[in-house]
Amino acid sequence: KGAQLKTAVHNIISDNTNMLSYGSGDRHTWWGFYVTDRNEANNEVIDRYSNDRRYYGSRGSSVSGMNIEHSFPKSWWGGSTGPNAYRDLYNLMPCEQKINSSKSNYPMGKVTQTNPTTNGCTKIGTGPQGYKFWEPADKWKGDFARGYMYMATAYQNLTWSGTQALQC
Repeated sequence: KGAQLKTAVHNIISDNTNMLSYGSGDRHTWWGFYVTDRNEANNEVIDRYSNDRRYYGSRGSSVSGMNIEHSFPKSWWGGSTGPNAYRDLYNLMPCEQKINSSKSNYPMGKVTQTNPTTNGCTKIGTGPQGYKFWEPADKWKGDFARGYMYMATAYQNLTWSGTQALQC
């Protein structure tokens, strides 16, 4: 239990990883999104950050107006592309470009005062103590919370840095 359980889960995850390459193309991130973040009924992109409607073309092709978003910010481990954390599909999601830039590397938290870039799905602003946060729509909060827990467990061996990481 506790730290021992977390380390045991970390060891299972780190021994059984199979990563896609980052970006678009065969066996790359967008190729994976086509399976993990697509509504099969209408080929629509599942975007947890925006209510915009966008659609996939061929498998592996990027979608216009969207980025690959690290929901657990890559700057928290120094932004290096080397660790598997950078390419881990569990932490990557298709995201509308404007809200991706606006949410920056803020931690997820309760937003009590929004700024003008809030898009009706993702809130960006400050929390009760004045820290900057982003807050997902209610229907996606569980997905993001599980993702944060996964990243903190799977990559507990990374050196986490920056004030944003310390605020979480």
